[in-house]
Parts: sequence; structure tokens; C-alpha cells
Amino acid sequence: VYDIMVNSFELLKQKEYEFVSRLTTYAQKIEARDEDQEDYLLRTKVNRLIALKKLEDESTLNKELKKIKAGTASPIFKLAFAILSDQHINILDLVKQAIAIDELDLNKYNEWPIYDFIRDNSDINSKIETELK
Repeated sequence: VYDIMVNSFELLKQKEYEFVSRLTTYAQKIEARDEDQEDYLLRTKVNRLIALKKLEDESTLNKELKKIKAGTASPIFKLAFAILSDQHINILDLVKQAIAIDELDLNKYNEWPIYDFIRDNSDINSKIETELK
């Protein structure tokens, strides 16, 4: 499970979205055996959703987003859900929460492909970069 998560992340950075989608589809069939695997599977699911959004597969993306209960998730996953759902209203607050508990820093912001979707928005991007400095 860990290898699938890492490989899907690396493939996202290489813009291999179709391959990420196929790889992570397989991961959806895996049942978590412990808390670590549960975390890895959630991260893998987020990687899948990033790939779907990059592939502009809105139909599948929206179906998958409806299955996620982000309410109890950590700030970084709430932030990912907001970005993937195009709910940019509370993004800055979620960024501040993620920074406060060391889930987000400038390196992670620049590295994780999910932030591509908001780095293109100069207004939001400049406010986030200010928070991260």
C-alpha cells in the first residue's frame, strides 16, 4: 500500500495522470489492516482524484468526491478536498490550520501537484505564499 502511494505521487509529479488513475483504481480494492495503511490509502485516493482532475474526468471525480467524508479529516485533507471540489472560499483558513500543525510548508506547497490548481490563481497563491514564509 505504501509503495502504491509513493509511486502514484511520483507519477503525478511526472504528469503521468492516466497511469496514476489506473494504479490507484487497483488500490481502491485494498482493505486497510491498520491505521498506517488507512492513511496511505487516503493519500492514494487523493492522488487518484488529482489525476482525475488533471485528466478533466469531472464525472468520475465528482462521484469519487461525494464518497469522501472530509469533516473529520486533518486540515491537509480538508484542504485537498476543498481544492479538488473547487471550493476556494475557505482555502486560506485551511492553509493556516495545516501550517499550525506542521502539515504544510513552502516545500510541500511547491512539490505536491494538488497545489497546481491554486498556484495558477495569483490572488490565492500570493496569500498562501505569504502565510508560508
